[in-house]
Amino acid sequence: MEYLFNRLVVPLIMRLRVALIVILFIFSLFSGCLSNEPEAALDTDMDGIPDNIDDDDDDDGWSDELERLCFSIPWDSNSLPLDKDGDKICDNQDSDDDGDNVDDTEDLFPWNPLEHSDFDGDGIGDVSDADDDNDGIVDSEDAFPFNFFESSDFDNDGIGNVEDLDDDNDGVVDSDDIFPMNKNESEDLDLDGIGNNADLDDDGDGWNDSTETVCGKDPLDAMDTPNDKDGDGICDSIDPDLNSLLDSVRYNKKFENYANEDWESYGINITTWQLEHGGWEKWSHDEYQHPWDGKQQRTFYTAKNGTDLGSLADLATTAEIRLLSWLYINSTDDYNRSIFKDSVRRGVDFVLNAQHSSGGWPQVYPDRDCNGCNYTALMTYNDYVIASSFLLLWEIRDNKAPFNSDILMDLDNQRLQNAVENGLEFILKSQIIVNGTRTIWGQQHDPFTYESLPARAFELACKTSAESVPITAILLNWEERTEEVKNASWSAVIWFQEQMILNQYFSTNDGNFIFMEGKMMWYRYYNVSDDQFFMAGRDGVKVYQIEDLTMERRTGYSWGGDWASLMMIETAKIPIDERN
Repeated sequence: MEYLFNRLVVPLIMRLRVALIVILFIFSLFSGCLSNEPEAALDTDMDGIPDNIDDDDDDDGWSDELERLCFSIPWDSNSLPLDKDGDKICDNQDSDDDGDNVDDTEDLFPWNPLEHSDFDGDGIGDVSDADDDNDGIVDSEDAFPFNFFESSDFDNDGIGNVEDLDDDNDGVVDSDDIFPMNKNESEDLDLDGIGNNADLDDDGDGWNDSTETVCGKDPLDAMDTPNDKDGDGICDSIDPDLNSLLDSVRYNKKFENYANEDWESYGINITTWQLEHGGWEKWSHDEYQHPWDGKQQRTFYTAKNGTDLGSLADLATTAEIRLLSWLYINSTDDYNRSIFKDSVRRGVDFVLNAQHSSGGWPQVYPDRDCNGCNYTALMTYNDYVIASSFLLLWEIRDNKAPFNSDILMDLDNQRLQNAVENGLEFILKSQIIVNGTRTIWGQQHDPFTYESLPARAFELACKTSAESVPITAILLNWEERTEEVKNASWSAVIWFQEQMILNQYFSTNDGNFIFMEGKMMWYRYYNVSDDQFFMAGRDGVKVYQIEDLTMERRTGYSWGGDWASLMMIETAKIPIDERN
């Protein structure tokens, strides 16, 4: 309204006033002509100065000349020129009526000294208008109050957000920026609403970015995830998996090659080959493809009295017990389950009965006499006899799968506990100590003196690396970390570290030690008294060069191997100050 008044009404009033002044001026002229009073005597303002020489006839502060120019009556003190800004320049002569320093020709509000423009043409001067560009954003919150198309400037670069191609000034144009108003973010790989910089899991694969980096995986590739065998959220490359070191003495993988996927029938066949005392012979995996016919010899060895001897070598008996226990859990045939249960119970009794009073186990049981060839009756680490027997009873005691069912519910738990305790004691006492430092174990040990003893002619008294690996693994996994257990565990690990040979491999094909990048190797035998490796032929003589053996012995025995490589990898993940 003010705008319309200033533009339409004010000019009209000014014209009417000018016309009125002109009429009054002419009338005053005529009135003077008709007066009988001499002109010289006229003194309108009675200031003693006749009007004909008085510059301001009506004494109103405006000269008569200005009043005539301003169309006001010079002898009427009530008739004053229009002077909106009071600068003594009448409005019709003043180019800036309201004195706001804006020429009337450019002033939308010529009589309002507080206003002169109206950007949005809404009739409200810009000073009074709370929203000058009428964009719906009040000027106090509008970074561009005179730009209808802009109201904010996120990065304060003087370019409004609408026009600015990079609103957050992060160097990524808005069209490519998932977060155009966040200078710290521009990408969101997994589209979870959290920018990659703030997102702890950029690819949304459930693995923390920093963890993936440490694990050698790409944190920006959801398909490239760390391996986590035990599912504990720590990748295998940094998570020491000491338990897996025992797998080599848990399962006979050869069973898989002969079961032909009919595991239940294969298991039933196994039970028919079980000897009367509960044990089995070793290396019978192929024979288990059919049931025992009641005639075929079921064992390599017999006692003098004709008793068939069961074996614990190469996982014999312990592997059968484990397989049948798995089948018991998974079978739906009650008749077969009863057969499996009875067979497992008799097998466990065999292992318990075979344990020597010292806590160790012999290769075969019951004892046999072969005219002095009694090494099979010694306490045997060779062929993993003690390792597989001890681990079996330990996991049965702790109800570890596959013994977490009712299959052995009637077992004498106290006898089982005593067997485990005695077994651990024998392992600790038979560890070979050199110059006060614990090392590893031999192939056979005396049950009473714990001395390392020879077996076959080429198997001299020794420290043996191959069979010592699972024993070390048992101690590493033993829950009760007494000082003796910790010392025995890590002393053995240190021994393996010190004797490790890198980039070497023993080939039984040609009986040579050869270079192989990345391989770790240990010799099979070392002296009992020091760490000198050796080999021996059927004559029982120590040699230190493979070339000094016959070709039959060079290719007929594993004189070197990578037996401890996995243990080196897993234990290396444990900082020295955290080893217990």
